[in-house]
Amino acid sequence: PLATQTDATSTGTVTAAGVISAAPDKVLVLVFSDQVATNKNLGGKNRLDLSVIEVTMIKQGGRWVIDDLHPF
Repeated sequence: PLATQTDATSTGTVTAAGVISAAPDKVLVLVFSDQVATNKNLGGKNRLDLSVIEVTMIKQGGRWVIDDLHPF
């Protein structure tokens, strides 16, 4: 509800990623991203948030899927 009330929008871009560890059916990846957010409360300005996320991926049915993720 708050996002609707403030006309909030958010877009993100992965800027880099790297493998921390890998096994045949599991991989741990460090993902760096930029997220641009805007809403009525920011006075027409955008806010840039830089994020680092640790992502665990597993091979399931022949595809790699996200199993878990945590802010780093």
